[in-house]
Amino acid sequence: VDPRAPPGVRTMFLHPDHFPFHQLLEAHWREIRDEAQALNVDDFVGWDQYTGFTGTWSVVPLFTAIQDDPCKAVTDLIPYFQERCPRTWGLLQQIPGLMDAVFSRLGPHTHIVAHQDDERFENAWRGHLGLVTPAGARFRVLDEVQTWEEGKCFFFNGRQDHEAINESDSERIVLLFDVYRDAYPIEARAAG
Repeated sequence: VDPRAPPGVRTMFLHPDHFPFHQLLEAHWREIRDEAQALNVDDFVGWDQYTGFTGTWSVVPLFTAIQDDPCKAVTDLIPYFQERCPRTWGLLQQIPGLMDAVFSRLGPHTHIVAHQDDERFENAWRGHLGLVTPAGARFRVLDEVQTWEEGKCFFFNGRQDHEAINESDSERIVLLFDVYRDAYPIEARAAG
């Protein structure tokens, strides 16, 4: 529950103001989107760490600070994509406590089933910056559903049950990133 929510209102999404860098990403979202859209569909690779989805879910890796990442084949591509997306990479370098970042693409009619992120993300807050957000794409954390908005960030605890659904006939693309909780302390009741 976000401590900035009005009294009596329970939200599973954290207020963006807990993460001041959201303003930087939102101010430059079109540049980030343009770099993501300049990539070929074939540049997006399957995320082998997770198989609980129907349809097409793929990523472009941009950064990881996770040691011994089990997705070595994906993380080996990071320097290549940092060169291909210099503006996005430059903006990501300005985020204190950045843990990892990818462009995440949900193909049409794709459903990432409800799951909780593994223990590597115990000390992380997850964020999404909407880049291409068709009607019919939505995201759920516990019992709260939200849609993505182009140019807007939302944040949540990935260790809570969450799922992504794209029922549209178009792709959905977000900049997905994790930041270390220690860099963004939030009251304990928001930690969930």
